[in-house]
Amino acid sequence: MDTLAPQGVSNPANSKIDTDRRWQIALECAEHGVWEVNTALNSSCHSSIWFTMRGLNPSDLEQASFEKWMSRIHEDDRAVWLQNIRNNQNRTNDVVRCEYRERHTDGRWISILSQGRIISRDENGNPLQIIGTDLDNSELKLAQQRVQELSDIEQRWRIALESAGQGLWDINHKTKEKFFSEAWFTVRGK
Repeated sequence: MDTLAPQGVSNPANSKIDTDRRWQIALECAEHGVWEVNTALNSSCHSSIWFTMRGLNPSDLEQASFEKWMSRIHEDDRAVWLQNIRNNQNRTNDVVRCEYRERHTDGRWISILSQGRIISRDENGNPLQIIGTDLDNSELKLAQQRVQELSDIEQRWRIALESAGQGLWDINHKTKEKFFSEAWFTVRGK
């Protein structure tokens, strides 16, 4: 990770504290939930944003257990996550990246983009410590879905118009932009 180099700071201890605080503020402003897993100690820790993006209370640490967390993941996405875990255990990748759906406490599904990195392994190559962030990218997924739906609608209209041999035209009165379909020209012999 790049470090921020403050200009004009003479005390290295203050510089480290300031840099750590800046990273914390940046992660909070970006609404990234930070997580860390230590397999040697069978423990994990999560930022308050990690909990709140799921509708969980940050003081309810039991909800962050592996079992509880896996139970909230959409059944179609669990296999992807488990394969991701196996890939990391088999040393195929130190980067952890997975998109999945997780049940929010209010009952809706949220889309999570989880990204992290294995930062230490034991002598057999098994992950010991993994650190990463989760981002609720539900709004982006909904926007992508809407764009796809609009594209599908446009495609259906285009097929229907072409099949009917009808031309289509449109004029934007504000921009004076004009659109004429190929069929419009064909119908008119142009």
